[in-house]
Amino acid sequence: MIMAMFAFVGDRLVRKDDLYSYQVMEKTIKTVIPSLYKEKNLEQRRPILAKITHVFVTSLAHLPAHRRQDIFRMLMESIGQDECLWFAPIQLFDSILLSPINRKNEETLKKSLIDANEQMLNSFNQFSSSTILISLTRILNVLLNLPDQITKNQSTPSTYSHLIDLRLYTTKHIHVFKYQLLTFVNNILSADFFIKMIKNGLRQENELNYLNELIQTILHCLLWANKLSEDDIDISRYNKSILNKIYDCLNKSIALLHGSMFVNIISNLLQQQQTNEKLQRKTLEILNTRLKDEFTTENEIVLFLPHMNNLLSIVNKYSTHEQEQTAQTALFSIKLLAKRLAEKHPTEFSSVSKMFPKILSFFHTINSIIF
Repeated sequence: MIMAMFAFVGDRLVRKDDLYSYQVMEKTIKTVIPSLYKEKNLEQRRPILAKITHVFVTSLAHLPAHRRQDIFRMLMESIGQDECLWFAPIQLFDSILLSPINRKNEETLKKSLIDANEQMLNSFNQFSSSTILISLTRILNVLLNLPDQITKNQSTPSTYSHLIDLRLYTTKHIHVFKYQLLTFVNNILSADFFIKMIKNGLRQENELNYLNELIQTILHCLLWANKLSEDDIDISRYNKSILNKIYDCLNKSIALLHGSMFVNIISNLLQQQQTNEKLQRKTLEILNTRLKDEFTTENEIVLFLPHMNNLLSIVNKYSTHEQEQTAQTALFSIKLLAKRLAEKHPTEFSSVSKMFPKILSFFHTINSIIF
């Protein structure tokens, strides 16, 4: 009952531009809203928070422009930005897709989604890099966990049932929805404010971990998109657009990394992906692209030397075709490092020379030489 009253009153208050309404809204956000979910556990709290954010998010376009960002930031700070910020783009895109007007007019839908992306971009601009990284990762996990084909009375995964209702969706809707999520993540990664945040440095170790988790999730998205094309050739156009967006996300996230940040994240990814050959190989390909880049300085490349044993351990481990391909890619990494550093750092490459017999045996096995 209290929630229904809040939705009724809140929906009207946020649309007004007078000072009194703004003050009432500020007091509501800071005092009334916390009482709606106070003393609730996580499972009980999540649907209540989703209803609260839905009232505000679906009213964003109607808010006075000079109040919009203040109210949104105030709300997120009150209910917990790390827990709830990622709700906003999901709920906004969902409401636009299901709008009766947009269902009838594709041009209106297209314009509404562009405007929504811009609104969310401006809204995210107010939060810390760690909050944004957490939110982007959670948004991509939504994409990974929702189905790609919608059947009659399609159930929504319980984790996201408080945000969307797939019974109202068609397969076309879910495709547009996933594409919009990727577009939004892509826009954040290329936004000047976000690039500046990352370049100014991630201040705490947990922030670097959040970036590491985001890149790993993007790599999982890449595997998902590749599998999508294998499973159903009829959606090749959709798959191509999705793949392009994911590669854009990957390239932009990697471009944010410099010096020790790049080295640490690549090293972490290689360690975390020991049981996933495809992801490990893709990470090695990212490394090789950076090593081949003539603009990558020797000062940055030398930071990889302490991680040489990680590359050698990958070469050492091959018994399947997938592992052979990964080992070959790791050998190419060692070759690129040797080309730039072996003359000045011979000691660090001594362990490579000890492995020559095994390397030659490896080449004989796969009938392929890359040196």
